[in-house]
Amino acid sequence: KTTEVLAMSYKEWDNKYVKSVDISELVGLRVSNDIEIKGISDHQQKQMEIRKVVLDGVKDALLSPLYVRDIVIDEYGRPSQRFIDKKVTVNVNPETGIIVTAWRTGKGRIKKYSKDDDES
Repeated sequence: KTTEVLAMSYKEWDNKYVKSVDISELVGLRVSNDIEIKGISDHQQKQMEIRKVVLDGVKDALLSPLYVRDIVIDEYGRPSQRFIDKKVTVNVNPETGIIVTAWRTGKGRIKKYSKDDDES
């Protein structure tokens, strides 16, 4: 699949992977701390296929995360909150309800937060 993606023009890739992402099941979703999801960033849509992130994993992370980090503000003044689950980690802008980015959760994070969960 990687070879196929490399052989595509940007427009072909955008049409096949980005425009084919149906986020309707995420829009309107109230996540574990009551943020309402209103959309998904262009960046995230473009990264989903590359990072092998599926919508079900994003949904699971938002509804029943292992851990939710406090809201942080980046150097550009943009807030984000991280939802960490066993399969996917998701960053959401809590003010806009936009999913900014997501990636597969690393084994170390899974172990750390699963352990914390088991001890409570």
